Amino acid sequence: MTQPKKKIPIKQTLKGLGIGVAIGLCYAGTLLAVPELRSFLITQMDERGFIFFMVCWMSAMLICVAAFFVQIIIHEAGHLICGLATGFRMVSFRVANIILVRHDDGWQFGRFSIAGTGGQCLMEPAIDHLKDAHNMPYAWYLAGGVIANMATAIVAIVILCLHVAGVVMSCILAMMALTGVYLAITNGIPMKIGGVANDGDNIRTLRHDTEARRLLWIQLKANAVYTRGIRFCDMPQEWFYASEDADVGNYLYATIIGMRASREIENFDFEAAYTDLRRLRAAGSRLLELLQMETACELLLPAIILHRPRYEIEAIMDQKTEQYARTYAHYMLSRAVTVYVIERFIKRDKAATEKALQQFEKMASRYPTKGEQRSCMELMDYLQTLNDEDYAIN
Repeated sequence: MTQPKKKIPIKQTLKGLGIGVAIGLCYAGTLLAVPELRSFLITQMDERGFIFFMVCWMSAMLICVAAFFVQIIIHEAGHLICGLATGFRMVSFRVANIILVRHDDGWQFGRFSIAGTGGQCLMEPAIDHLKDAHNMPYAWYLAGGVIANMATAIVAIVILCLHVAGVVMSCILAMMALTGVYLAITNGIPMKIGGVANDGDNIRTLRHDTEARRLLWIQLKANAVYTRGIRFCDMPQEWFYASEDADVGNYLYATIIGMRASREIENFDFEAAYTDLRRLRAAGSRLLELLQMETACELLLPAIILHRPRYEIEAIMDQKTEQYARTYAHYMLSRAVTVYVIERFIKRDKAATEKALQQFEKMASRYPTKGEQRSCMELMDYLQTLNDEDYAIN
């Protein structure tokens, strides 16, 4: 297939440059605004030369990166504390690709990652029935991260103003203040970043929309029981209802329909799953890019089982989607299944298929989300019963 030439996204490039310049100016301004740091940098540059100045400057940048990472942990801890304070129960706590999961019989560390997120604290609502979902106390849980980041930044600024810290500690405090304010603003002021609603935007939406509260409750509750080992097909059917006129461009509805498709695959109802996933795929660019990638990966197997033509399979699993699947096959068991399906039924590479199976089995043995573990293992057992020649793409 001849790949069409990609247009250079000029607006996105300029926007990225603008953001980079703004961050750079804030970084420089933060350093120069602290008297101890300003005096140190200017004096040392005069005494030891420009090279020493640049070493100090780059060291400050490394401290800034470390401070950002710490503020992500603080942000997620804020969600956790405020969630616990309002009756939520912890499900999982993730920073980068390290995740801590709470099960009925204890805690488990594992590896997991979601594109576009640096961390995530997922909790389970104390409300146990869908009919009461509109009463879910969401605001403090969602605002907890912003509160924690801003509180940390204020403490750092107060200590800086007291002029009691040395040069290194002043640099650490300055970077904690800068990154804390940055995360508080980008998460607290209602906006969508890359099409994804931030905490502030979610709070604003949920305040006025009881249906959105219902959908959020379903997602949080379904994720909680899925993590503990209950498959989607064993959850109440009413959780996965979405009317025919539901706006699938809305990520809340799209997530529910995606869960329903996973439920149908668990029941080996590939026709129904194909229909739901095609409905999501028809939303095109109105769907978040992450959901576009996940939809394509989930759609691949139903399309193969239903003997869809090769051109459709290639359109589903294009180069970008395949790269996504291969990247996250190291963190998500469902994407490890996707890679196995690609190697076996599309590439028809026996050695690569065996390697993908071994990777799947190794990951499955220690996977933290027990519902996904059960679902994927049963699906893999089903795939072993299929004849290659009946389903391989010619």
